[in-house]
Amino acid sequence: MNKRNFKIANTKYDRRLKLPAEEHQNIIKMYQNGEYSQRQLADMYGVSRRLIRYILAGSPKQNIDWRTYYNKNKHNEAVRNNRKYKQSILKNQDIN
Repeated sequence: MNKRNFKIANTKYDRRLKLPAEEHQNIIKMYQNGEYSQRQLADMYGVSRRLIRYILAGSPKQNIDWRTYYNKNKHNEAVRNNRKYKQSILKNQDIN
């Protein structure tokens, strides 16, 4: 295995939170009924407001301009944290 570029997506090490399709529908209904704001929904489901906006907008590639959300410093920090996480997995020799 190439230790430099091993993938953690869709493995037990993947820390991204995924919402099933039925949750997407619930979020859309609750928002359209005016029951909850985007921020309240994000807090309720434990996800970012950005994800809620993507769910409400449909396909993010078609409806949302990526430049609205891109923050270079935040992105760089996320990349560094992901690299550290991968290194800790490799250090512990806990890969499949």
